[in-house]
Amino acid sequence: MNTLLRFSAALAPYLAATGSTQALISVATLAKSQARKMGIEVRSNAAGPKHVQVQIEFTRKGRLQKFGTDKDGRIVLRLRDSNKSVAAGSRTLLVAPLQFQQPKPGRVSVAIMARRDQVAHMSVMIHVMEGMSMMAFNLELKEFVDLADLDRRGAEVEGK
Repeated sequence: MNTLLRFSAALAPYLAATGSTQALISVATLAKSQARKMGIEVRSNAAGPKHVQVQIEFTRKGRLQKFGTDKDGRIVLRLRDSNKSVAAGSRTLLVAPLQFQQPKPGRVSVAIMARRDQVAHMSVMIHVMEGMSMMAFNLELKEFVDLADLDRRGAEVEGK
């Protein structure tokens, strides 16, 4: 026990000098209403008969205020396997960082194009530093993209 105490005391200055060694990420899956309250807008448009374009835009305010300041923020696309027999922890097929734009000062925008049949298996996560940990705001695209509405709008345009 005495050796453990001495080792801990010797290690403490090293940890203080090198910064935190802990990595903690909290994930909050947002409903449409929660995203709207945070100032996150999700828009979608048909991009041909088999694809959809999704644009996500938000203002750096509230819990998103620190996004992108001093490398403290990123936006990630995640694609999961649709096979329900695959174990939940191993269903992720792809995780890819997305290039974001700043159309106006204080605004962040990102767009993706995807096959319609894959939208139900995709999410976009907005990562922001909060103190010593990372907060990820998860947007499940199936909750934000109404494919039936896109089909209706497409039929209306073709009918005119």
